[in-house]
Amino acid sequence: MFIDRDHPRGMEDLFPSLSDPEQARSKTLDNVVNTSNHYLQQAQQHGVQYFIRNASTQLEDRLANVERHFGLR
Repeated sequence: MFIDRDHPRGMEDLFPSLSDPEQARSKTLDNVVNTSNHYLQQAQQHGVQYFIRNASTQLEDRLANVERHFGLR
């Protein structure tokens, strides 16, 4: 899940201080998903190389994919 990654984890600390934490969390995550889907669809339509990550994606694997794509390996 997006929120379980290191970089957005700080958002979880913010939500409880809001007037409706559950709604804020839900709307934030919905927006993240919608925005991600929009950019993924654009990349697919334009034939842009993209890499999808998940909770088990390792930095080394990402770097290797990028290096292979650009012929650096």
